Amino acid sequence: MQRIQVIDQQAVDNALLAFYRFTQEELSLPELEQAMSFEAGQALVKRGLADFTITQMVSGRYRLRHLGRKSITGAGQTRLEQLLG
Repeated sequence: MQRIQVIDQQAVDNALLAFYRFTQEELSLPELEQAMSFEAGQALVKRGLADFTITQMVSGRYRLRHLGRKSITGAGQTRLEQLLG
């Protein structure tokens, strides 16, 4: 049975901002892992804000495959504009 976890909007927004900083090479992967939970990363993809694959490893860390700056979708860009003002 799959466990469902609810991620609030603030966590998704924080993950989007962290992922944006990662695509801009302002954050390293370990820093991104500290700033964004696996579940928040999944929520970004499910909500159509980012386009990447995220896989959780047994250790709890996760593997992320993305296309750099192009990994943030149009909807993600719109939300970033709202967040960044």
